[in-house]
Amino acid sequence: MATAGVSYLQGEISSVKASHSQAKSAIVRITTQLPHNFLKF
Repeated sequence: MATAGVSYLQGEISSVKASHSQAKSAIVRITTQLPHNFLKF
């Protein structure tokens, strides 16, 4: 049971890290695209 809990926690941590990096890249993508969108108007 303890090993299953540890592996579950590791999976949760890795998924949280992956979603965090995805959010960070999305924020960077949005902030880099915003000036170009404003320049089009």
